[in-house]
Amino acid sequence: MAESKDRSKKQIEFAIRYQPEADSPDGIVGDYIRNNRTLSPREMTFQALRAFWLPFAYRAGGQFSSREEEVRCVLEIVYALNAHIGYICQYFGVERPDFLPGSYRLPLRNGSEYSAGNSKVERTVPVANSFESEEEEYDPEDSFPDD
Repeated sequence: MAESKDRSKKQIEFAIRYQPEADSPDGIVGDYIRNNRTLSPREMTFQALRAFWLPFAYRAGGQFSSREEEVRCVLEIVYALNAHIGYICQYFGVERPDFLPGSYRLPLRNGSEYSAGNSKVERTVPVANSFESEEEEYDPEDSFPDD
């Protein structure tokens, strides 16, 4: 019987054992993640890790096949972090600080711009494939699960 594709993929071992004091910030966060009923502790942990470190890990591991893929990954992470900042402020009823604008523009090396605002993100980034490069509208709602 042939082995399935999923079983033939290389896996890495990743384990963290950490026992912070219960009343420390790390202990409080760990307890919250462990007892959350919305997402699994694994998903909550890796969602946060990806948001901070995914583009760095992809670059270090040579995962990007083009500059366009790298830009897309970075901008998706920036968008996710920006959206989470908005979620935190809204959840706790805190006005977004002036130094964290709800709308901003980031110039890209290819001359286009990334624009994020309080409404739908509108930007174009070249999309690379094996045959051609073309402009594609980016819709972040297609890229990330709802919170």
